[in-house]
Amino acid sequence: MVCEVQLVNYLVATGMPVGLILDFGESRVEFKRKNKKCPVNPVILSKIALVLIEIDLFATRLLRNLPYFQSSLRDFMVQLFGNRQ
Repeated sequence: MVCEVQLVNYLVATGMPVGLILDFGESRVEFKRKNKKCPVNPVILSKIALVLIEIDLFATRLLRNLPYFQSSLRDFMVQLFGNRQ
């Protein structure tokens, strides 16, 4: 709720018609769209849609490869500091 109020304040301050709240949850990305009470430019909406697609693809790749990144980081830390268990 606080994020939504802050987003509306940003929209008023910047003059932008549309804002997004992105939540990178554990299993998927969720978003909420907020807008001011004014007509929305379709060009802006298409650009927002493209950005959301890119964010979703990035989050999907990140979640899919998370075990690999965790094991690589663990191996790096062992090489750097030795095995301290």
